[in-house]
Amino acid sequence: MPALGQALRWSLISLAALLLTVATLAGGFWLWAGSDGSLASSLQFLQHTVLSDQALEARGVTGSLRQGGRIGALNWQQDGLRVQASEIQITWQPSALWQGELHLSQLSVAHLSIQDQRVAVPNAPAAPPAQLGLPFKVDAQVQVGTLVWQGARPAALEQVSFHYIFNSYSHLIEKGYGLFSSN
Repeated sequence: MPALGQALRWSLISLAALLLTVATLAGGFWLWAGSDGSLASSLQFLQHTVLSDQALEARGVTGSLRQGGRIGALNWQQDGLRVQASEIQITWQPSALWQGELHLSQLSVAHLSIQDQRVAVPNAPAAPPAQLGLPFKVDAQVQVGTLVWQGARPAALEQVSFHYIFNSYSHLIEKGYGLFSSN
C-alpha cells in the first residue's frame, strides 16, 4: 500500500508541474502578444512558414496582437493575382475568438490595389466560388480610402465604408457606401 500512496503522490506532483508549465507558457504568450512588435513577429512567421506557396511582404509594422496596430505596406501575391495595401490600421477584440468570432472594430486601408494578371481560360464562363465559408464568424467595420482594380475591366472605388458580417451561413454587407468610377 505505501507504494500506491507514493505513486499517487508523484502523479499529483507531475500533474501540478504540468499545469504550472502550461499556465506559465500561456501567461508568457499573453504578455508577448500585448507587447509592441508581436504583430510584426506574427507577420514574419506567416511570411516564412504558413504561406510558403504564396508571397507575403509587410513593411512598417507596429503594434501588438492583443490591441492591433498599423502596417505601412502589405503585399500578397499568388498565381498572377497581386494585392497591395498601404497605411492599414487594425483594431480588434481578441477575446471574441473564444466565442468563435473575429471582431474587427476597425480595419482601415488608405489605398488598396488588386492586380489580376491570371491567365483567362478561353470560353470558360465566369462562376462564383462554390464555397465561401470561413472557420469562424466575422464582424468587421471596414474603410478603404481608394480601391483600384486592375484587370480585364479596370475600376476604382473611393471612400468605401461598410460593416461586414459573416454569421457562419451567409455574408452580409451593411451600411455600405463608396464612390465608383470606371475606365
